[in-house]
Amino acid sequence: MIGGELDENWSVTGSAKQINNHSATIEAQGDLYIATNELNNINDHIVTEMRKSDEPPEREEYFEHEGSLEKYSPDDVYYRIQVFYFHQYGLAKPKSYGCEKGGRRCYYKWNDIPEQFRETGIIERIKVNGKSYRNSNHYKIVKTKYQTTVLETDPGNITAAGNVIIHGQTLNNQDSKIIAGKTVNINVDQLNNHSQEAIAKYVYSGKRIEHWKKHTDDYRKTEHEYTKPDEIFIDNALNKNIVDHQIFEKTKLTEQPRSEVNVENKHNQVAVDKTVNDTLTQQAKVVSGQSIAINSNQSDRTHIKTDANHQPGSITSMLPKPTTTIEEDLPHQEN
Repeated sequence: MIGGELDENWSVTGSAKQINNHSATIEAQGDLYIATNELNNINDHIVTEMRKSDEPPEREEYFEHEGSLEKYSPDDVYYRIQVFYFHQYGLAKPKSYGCEKGGRRCYYKWNDIPEQFRETGIIERIKVNGKSYRNSNHYKIVKTKYQTTVLETDPGNITAAGNVIIHGQTLNNQDSKIIAGKTVNINVDQLNNHSQEAIAKYVYSGKRIEHWKKHTDDYRKTEHEYTKPDEIFIDNALNKNIVDHQIFEKTKLTEQPRSEVNVENKHNQVAVDKTVNDTLTQQAKVVSGQSIAINSNQSDRTHIKTDANHQPGSITSMLPKPTTTIEEDLPHQEN
């Protein structure tokens, strides 16, 4: 139990003003009860970067004719070519689908046209749906996905093998976890359960080959770089996989090495200058009515550890009632 102050029986009563859990762990082998005006469960060490996805790029190829934005697939397109080019390059002439100019110019299926002809001025008029047009565009587009990748993360964890019960005014859970082996009961006025958005985007590249007629019997091709703004979106599937901002119930706790954490009474700038080496037992005992900050990777303040072999009970207990008064153990605090 974590609360506000100690009564004459050394039981926790009331609510703490503020509890800050920054990339550290609050854990109980039994039930965990937290009463505080404000609880901040924060990931201080999350670093992300936009990187190219492992998914293969998508490729798209289509055609448009002048006066229309309708897209046609390569299977639906025919182009006119002068027949003598096949003889000039020593290539077999594919099946034609209609000829003009006394048989000197014929239409061929796009997929039957030799590769070496396709992006040149040899290509003349386009035909789709039985009608031909002088000018056309051939698009070859590559769509590549980039996504948010987590390079570093160290979420705050509030966990209990039993129930997690939180009472207070505000709970801020940012890129961090609250996990209970049984149920999570959150009774606060405002719950802010947030994470960094998992942004993904599609980046477009490729080219547009323009086939156009300059003069009679003079057809040209011009190549342009294909440009389109990046398509940016929130990847919900990615959010579930890479960013921790979850509240889990009925989840078995796994044994992991416990890291030492720092507890500091910042309100009156008084730090408990002892290391608690025993396991925590029975009910919680908290320096009364002040702010509690729990930060990982610090070693110059009081450290609290839990023990995997400890029987189910409440977390955060100061062992046992001292024979001297608390004023003798701590620097003097003004009321």
